[in-house]
Amino acid sequence: MSDNIFTYKNSEKGIIITGLADKESVSEIIIPDTIDGTPVTTIGEDAFYKCKNLKNVKLGKNLRYIENNSFAESGITHINLEKNIKYIGNYAFEDCRKLNDVTWNCDLSISEYCFAGCSALHHFDFSHVTGIQLLAFEESGLKEAQLTNNVEYIENGVFRGSNLEKVQLGKNIRGIGDYAFSNCRWLKEVVWDCNNQVTRGCFYNNVSLTKFDFSNIPGIDEAAFSKSGLIEIQLDKKVERIEKGAFSNCKKLSNVIWNCPQSIPQDCFKSCTLLKNIDLSKAAGIDKCAFSKSGLREIQLDENLQRIGEGAFSECKRLKNAIWNSKKPVPRSCFENCTALIDFNFHGLKTIGVKSFSNSGITSVHIEKGTTVRESCFSNCKSLTKVEWKSNKEIKNGTFEKCPNLKEVLVSEQVKAIEADAFKKSPNAEISFI
Repeated sequence: MSDNIFTYKNSEKGIIITGLADKESVSEIIIPDTIDGTPVTTIGEDAFYKCKNLKNVKLGKNLRYIENNSFAESGITHINLEKNIKYIGNYAFEDCRKLNDVTWNCDLSISEYCFAGCSALHHFDFSHVTGIQLLAFEESGLKEAQLTNNVEYIENGVFRGSNLEKVQLGKNIRGIGDYAFSNCRWLKEVVWDCNNQVTRGCFYNNVSLTKFDFSNIPGIDEAAFSKSGLIEIQLDKKVERIEKGAFSNCKKLSNVIWNCPQSIPQDCFKSCTLLKNIDLSKAAGIDKCAFSKSGLREIQLDENLQRIGEGAFSECKRLKNAIWNSKKPVPRSCFENCTALIDFNFHGLKTIGVKSFSNSGITSVHIEKGTTVRESCFSNCKSLTKVEWKSNKEIKNGTFEKCPNLKEVLVSEQVKAIEADAFKKSPNAEISFI
């Protein structure tokens, strides 16, 4: 059915507006309270979808339901959503590029993709909002989000890629989804008053976010601040859990105070190229590749460390000084490709792992009695010139492979064996027994 403006149909709930009779010419509409005496309760799915010329809309007092895609990609500039509205569907106002004013007085959650892509929408009053669903403001023009009243949850990617500059999260927040504020490249200020952990990818790639107060944070999930603009961080005892890659690729990060008794997780500071040093005395351990490709110049590893993971400091090209007071074995690839590391004290080590110093800058190696050295441990060490091997353990295949400047090799007569390829492609190595 239709009148001069709308197409519509009847339902048990009342009239459902299904579209416009003339989609191209209409720029302003008033949704009537009734049609032929029957209440208009619903704007149907896709009713005004892609109505590019539609600018002004006034909603009737009997309206209860706005269905999926109802105004998506239309030309509307403002909308008033009052308490009579009981339901707003997914994508309802998605990609309304001219929408710059929304009054939200209905006590509802904001549906999935509701205002996604609304690039002209810079301000929004969240006072009556109870929750925000999946990607609701993705790539919107929103500049500030004050979520301190009734909002109880924020789902995945809600503000991803938006123009946010400031966010305030109140104690009312009970749940925050993954990547909620990711790729917000202008976000500079975050007030985190809620008791939630920082979820996975929450502030991923937020390059303008240079500072964050961690004093109220119980946990930090995977990649939560990866590729952010953080300059310094302080993590205290209240932080009970930190996950993989939490601060990886933070190119501006230069100062870390680690006072929490947790292990530094896998990839935590990977590729943090301005991070020159860190006090590890409070850390319980260091996991796999925790500092790989970072800018560390020096490290000290003490007995407090319960574990040290593979590749913990691999490819730290500027690492010059490593003090190993730990009783733990040097793990696989621990200092692999640390080309500036020319000296290392091997005293007291029981095991040195596979490729642990491969392609490093080590110039001399002194292996003590009883020390086990795994395969390819010192392979490709171009600067290595001297080896003193007092251990009775075998020299395994590839241990000193491709060490072209290795000349002096002193080996204990108690050595169990020298495997055939131990010095493969090290043509200048001259072995003498002591």
